[in-house]
Amino acid sequence: MNKEIKDREWNLKVFATPKVPRGSEGMINTINIILQAVKDKVSPNANLDIHDTNANTNLNYLCIQLRPIGIVKQTYGIWELSEIGEKYLEKKEKEYLAKIFCANIKFFSEMIENLKTEKTSKELYDIAVNDYKINWKTKSDINARLTWLREFEFIDYNDYKMTYILNSKGIEFSKNINYTKPEEIKIGIDNTINDEKLNLTVFGECVLNNSDEKLKLRKESIGYIPGNIDDFTNTISEYVHLTENFMDVKIFMNFLRKHMEYLIHQQDHLYQL
Repeated sequence: MNKEIKDREWNLKVFATPKVPRGSEGMINTINIILQAVKDKVSPNANLDIHDTNANTNLNYLCIQLRPIGIVKQTYGIWELSEIGEKYLEKKEKEYLAKIFCANIKFFSEMIENLKTEKTSKELYDIAVNDYKINWKTKSDINARLTWLREFEFIDYNDYKMTYILNSKGIEFSKNINYTKPEEIKIGIDNTINDEKLNLTVFGECVLNNSDEKLKLRKESIGYIPGNIDDFTNTISEYVHLTENFMDVKIFMNFLRKHMEYLIHQQDHLYQL
C-alpha cells in the first residue's frame, strides 16, 4: 500500500476508539464488512449481517462510529470511502488499519510506546491522566484501546500479574509509527483567568431582563449541533474535551474539518453559533 497515512496533530486527534460489534469473527472483520457495504452502496438504513451479535448493525450508525478515524466520509448525506479507507479495503492489512488508528486517535500510539514495558491498565490510565492531561474519569477508554491492541495481536496479557506488554509483532509495529511525548503537548492558557469584572454584551443584558413569560416561550432546543442526531452525545463530548484547555479558534476549526469533513459544506451554520 503506497497511500501515506498522515498523523494528525495531538490536538486534532479524537478521543474515542470506534465502537463496532465484535461478532464471532472480531471487530476488524466487522470494519471490513462495513467498508465493503459502503463501497457496494448498500442503503444506509440497512442492517448488516454480522454473525453472533445483538449490537446495533445499522450501516448509518456504524459509519458514524468509523467517521472520526477518517476511513469513511459523508457528503450531502451519502457515505463514501475515504482514500485511506479504499486503500485499506484493497488488501485488508491489519498493520495499515492500526496505523490509521495511531494517526487519528489520542493515546493510541502513545499507549503502544508505553507497553514496551509491562504495565497494568491502572498504570496506563495514570500516564494518560497525569502525563498527557487527558480528562478521563474511568479506565473505560484505556480498556477499549487494550481491546483493539489485542485485536491487532500486538500485546500479551499476564493473567497472574494482570499486566499487558507488547509482543514481538507489537514491537516490530512500534518501529514504524510516531507518538507524542508529554512535553510536546501545548496546553492553552485562559487569558481571562485574572479578570475580575466582565462587561455584558447587549444580548446578555437582554437575556437577564427577560420576563418569566418570555422564558417560558423559549424553544427547548439548545442550538445547532454538528453531526448526526444519533451520535450527538459523542459529538458534544469530543468538543468539550477539545476546548477544556482553552483551544485557539483556528485549532477548533481545523479539528472540525478533520473530524467531520462533510460539515465543510455547512460552514455557514457554524459561524452563526
